[in-house]
Amino acid sequence: MEGCIAAMEAALTALASGELHLPLRSIVRPPERDDLLGLMPSHRGGDQPVYALKTVCVVPDNPSRGLDPHQGTVTLYDGETGEVRAVMNASPITAIRTAACTAVATRLLAREDARVAAVIGAGHQAKAHLEALRTLRDFDEIRIAGRTEEHAAALAATSPNA
Repeated sequence: MEGCIAAMEAALTALASGELHLPLRSIVRPPERDDLLGLMPSHRGGDQPVYALKTVCVVPDNPSRGLDPHQGTVTLYDGETGEVRAVMNASPITAIRTAACTAVATRLLAREDARVAAVIGAGHQAKAHLEALRTLRDFDEIRIAGRTEEHAAALAATSPNA
């Protein structure tokens, strides 16, 4: 997680400096359906330019099937030749990347003396958020709020001080 936090800090810095081009995502949402397909392209310049495309199906009913609601891939392309360099499962990448961004924001925005944190939601990404917050700082307490008390309690049981 520590390496992911550093990578996301670098990516957010590249975005702020204009090195990272991140256009708006395209969404395909069929009429009268709850699921969708999202396409998220990007390009990062610099010494080793790279194109990336995250394709993700968001299926809200998947947790009832025991599945992550986010299913998809992340494809990396060489920024000079266009060659495919990697095709990866987007589910763990999404959870870790989102949590790493939370850690960067917490580092930059939270008071240094803050000893209590909160995780809103107890779904598929929550465990990665707990890990990211613990990597960042030794909180005395991490509070968890979920849609159901049982989900929040189950997540809390996986982690001390939660």
